[in-house]
Amino acid sequence: MKKPLISIFIITIYILIMLLPRKWFFNFQWGDNIGHIFILYILTIVLFHVLKKKLIFNFFFIILISTIVEIMQSFTSRNFSNYDLLYNILGILLGSISIYLFNLINPVKNTK
Repeated sequence: MKKPLISIFIITIYILIMLLPRKWFFNFQWGDNIGHIFILYILTIVLFHVLKKKLIFNFFFIILISTIVEIMQSFTSRNFSNYDLLYNILGILLGSISIYLFNLINPVKNTK
């Protein structure tokens, strides 16, 4: 499978999950916030390895995607939230820092 198809598939799954009604998810204190951080952390790491682009490109690309998804949520049973965007960016930042630190320990060859 080609890299663009894999990344489109991953992004599509992310969008579908984030547009599902909130009542379909388990509710626990701070669960929504932790969920945003966790899913964007994972998305950042996975897309970095699939796209093989520079870390700064992935950082801004995923921020763009998560912002678009937040806007799309206002057209569903969910709503737009600046706090969700903040937690998304925190997850992206943590994922980017993890990748950076991992690459310091294990340098990746042939990174574009």
